[in-house]
Amino acid sequence: MIDDTIKIKWRVAEKTDDSAQTGFGLVKTAFQVINQEGRAVYEGTLSTKVRKEAAKGERLSLKPGMPWEFEEFVLDPDKFYYMEDFAIGTGQVSEGRTITEVEVINFAGLTGDYNPLYVDVPFARGSVFGERIAPPMLAWTIGMGLWLRDGDYMRTKVAPEAATWAGHLGDGAIFLASVKIGDTLRCLWRMESARASKSKPELGIVRVGLQILNQRDEVVQEGYVSLTRGTKSVAK
Repeated sequence: MIDDTIKIKWRVAEKTDDSAQTGFGLVKTAFQVINQEGRAVYEGTLSTKVRKEAAKGERLSLKPGMPWEFEEFVLDPDKFYYMEDFAIGTGQVSEGRTITEVEVINFAGLTGDYNPLYVDVPFARGSVFGERIAPPMLAWTIGMGLWLRDGDYMRTKVAPEAATWAGHLGDGAIFLASVKIGDTLRCLWRMESARASKSKPELGIVRVGLQILNQRDEVVQEGYVSLTRGTKSVAK
């Protein structure tokens, strides 16, 4: 809430080899966002690709993914949508949004993340990227915003008896490739799964897959968001 004071509590949860690139490993960090009352208001994990000490000469290699195939989701504006009405494999692609200098600087100022890869031109030129990149969380947040703005899932009508007390249950993302200033991003979304809650059968859990595409149709990020939607068991 506005006026809350938050801090991060984190720990290294897991370390594994990176099967995609020799000489690197994956470090999974578990974190919690704690408010002024000491309560965890958000938690999750973050996996980071890290060079091993024995591979000092190795350079980071990132490979973009391929867009998913999907069947176009067609919205019926007059229909009440329950969990069962969402066909797995249906989806859409949003319109684009170009990443600008202003967004990168504003995001750094808002979050306090002044990583030199984002704000230091000489440093970034000497990196594996050859130039400054956009913060990955900025690109993910913009992709989520494009889904919310253009995705017809968010325009589906909810029957009054199917209204739920919780909407957004959680999300996760993998950063596959860098996003540069001047790149134009779009969001591809696709229905991945839908099931009734085991403890509350009137409550459905919907998982929507998200891919962030650049202007070359390369997938630079991939993830999901889990949401709730009432099931037909509550239909009147």
